[in-house]
Amino acid sequence: NWQMNVSSKFGVPLKLETTYDILGFPKYDLSLYSSVFHLLAMRAAAELARVKNDTEFMQECQKAFETAQIAIDKLQWNDTLHFYNAASFNCKAGVGCDGIGSFADGFYAQVLAYTLGLGDLLADPKRLDQHLMYTRKANCVHNDPKDPTGEPKPGCENGLVIMTQRPVEETDLQVWQMATHDFAALAIHRGFLTPEEALELSKGPHIAVSQRVNDQWAYAGISSNDGYPATTSHYGYHMTAWHTIFAISGQSSDFSDPKQRVLEFDPKIKCDGKHVQGYDLPVFLPNVAGLISCRHSHNNSEDDENLYEFRLTVGKITDLARLAVDGIPYPSAIVTIAAGMSLKWSQRSLY
Repeated sequence: NWQMNVSSKFGVPLKLETTYDILGFPKYDLSLYSSVFHLLAMRAAAELARVKNDTEFMQECQKAFETAQIAIDKLQWNDTLHFYNAASFNCKAGVGCDGIGSFADGFYAQVLAYTLGLGDLLADPKRLDQHLMYTRKANCVHNDPKDPTGEPKPGCENGLVIMTQRPVEETDLQVWQMATHDFAALAIHRGFLTPEEALELSKGPHIAVSQRVNDQWAYAGISSNDGYPATTSHYGYHMTAWHTIFAISGQSSDFSDPKQRVLEFDPKIKCDGKHVQGYDLPVFLPNVAGLISCRHSHNNSEDDENLYEFRLTVGKITDLARLAVDGIPYPSAIVTIAAGMSLKWSQRSLY
């Protein structure tokens, strides 16, 4: 209810603080970061209410979610440059706002939504594709210390800078360690970049720490765009890199019904015998870890098929009613799979 109340005036949160506190979002009316998190909060609350059979609260959350979808497009979408403004001011409900800034991590909440299986948060997901395209250009920049003007130049080998296109403030042209990894995960989910391209971008901040700073544990929360630490040490922002794993494997699970559990994978690496001969991708669930594997069989033109294997290394899953990779389901009823066990199947049969 608090989340809804703080969003009552515009449909998205008003002057809400964020983890990006140094950027000063509360001095504006709206911030993209807070608005997308509001969408996630309402979407998650509606889903929890559904599981608990609380229809009235589910409908209330769904209505707030749809209101926020309209508001973010009406108030925060830059219809000229085709991206979402980092911050918005002089807002008039249902009419529009003045916007400022290109923010590299505005859609972290969408990363979480994809990982949790909650789907798209925007009414028109194609706008996210346009936003990513614009952000890649606007925030993949760096300062050249030899340039006395200090003007940003193209290129971001150490990660996306967090904010551009407003009068430069304290950390605008620095690398906050979440943003590049979140962008990479979204780019994989949306097909904006291949997994290889996205991981190459995500690698930049890691390399800056492990090779330039030469201390793989001394992650700063914020680094200069030359790769060297600027604010805090041994911080956890970089851990959002784990979301790239779920983006690549396309893992989706629904265990809300303990007797009808579903686990599916839609890998962005295709096991088709043309691009790769196979893959081994990690699987992570609460108290569970394992691998999903694929090998492409080349017996003859008629027998070409993918061979799948699901193997658990930690934990146990009970009452798994559906397991599928690339839409190909495991063809037998499954009761339990535990650490050390594996399930193998193809498009045609078990093997």
